[in-house]
Amino acid sequence: MKKIRLNKNQIEVLKIIQSFRYIPMKVLMKIVFEREVYGHLSGLSRGLHRLEYSGLIKSFLYGNNWKVVFITKKGAESLALESGIPIKDISIPNLSHKVGFATLEHTVKIANLYLELAMEIPAFPDFSLIEWLGDQQVFLQYKFRSVRNGKTIKRNLAPDSFFLLQKDGVNKPYFLEYDTGTMDREQLVQKFLRYFEYFVYGEWREKFGTFPSILFLTERKEQSMQKYLQEPEIPLEKALALRSKFSDSSNIVWKAIGMSENIKSINSKEIYDFLKTQIIFNYTNQSWTKELLK
Repeated sequence: MKKIRLNKNQIEVLKIIQSFRYIPMKVLMKIVFEREVYGHLSGLSRGLHRLEYSGLIKSFLYGNNWKVVFITKKGAESLALESGIPIKDISIPNLSHKVGFATLEHTVKIANLYLELAMEIPAFPDFSLIEWLGDQQVFLQYKFRSVRNGKTIKRNLAPDSFFLLQKDGVNKPYFLEYDTGTMDREQLVQKFLRYFEYFVYGEWREKFGTFPSILFLTERKEQSMQKYLQEPEIPLEKALALRSKFSDSSNIVWKAIGMSENIKSINSKEIYDFLKTQIIFNYTNQSWTKELLK
């Protein structure tokens, strides 16, 4: 394979590809043209051909003959060299192992969620889609000291995506969680536990200014999901006084709060403020984009 020196457009394309890990070609094209990386399909086609010919990206057919693209180790090294992005921050699919279908399907569907939102935005002139980061670019770390044993606990929050909408000049940040319906109650609780702890201990003010809303999209049937979202059994004031009532709750968000390591010592206002944070539960078989933008 011939080595090539990347131009500005090719660097931007590689950044997009590595953000999603695996990205359908139709989604890549949509993002590229929206960001005005290339102005014409012919230019993008030539740029992608050069990248693939040089071994910086690879592709395969998935599903209904969708072409899916991903970055290679060589591509990651070139991107790091040309862009200054640390190589450790670039996620490279493990080419020595067969791609797991579940992992691939999850990543491809997230990319298509972006496409759904991007295609709906023009019908809502008050809104603009300012930014979308794939799961490979949203890795948040936080730490806290355990009141039980005095040890410092380090944890990670890895949303499936982060995106920023703007309405009438006001920024509206969102974390996206995409659920295929395979997680059980405890796994869902752990998801929201990370969000609660990041709200209490994380550096979200420095990164986002305001804590992003959480958009939880699921493939479950609505009646199936409702058993996890039923109204808490007791008033909030009583739960704040008796913190164990959070962990006893059938509501997965309340239970997540109750499972926190330091729940007995976390300020009541922080718990209350987290519960005021917008958490949107919606379903992929419904008009979630219209609901979000209305």
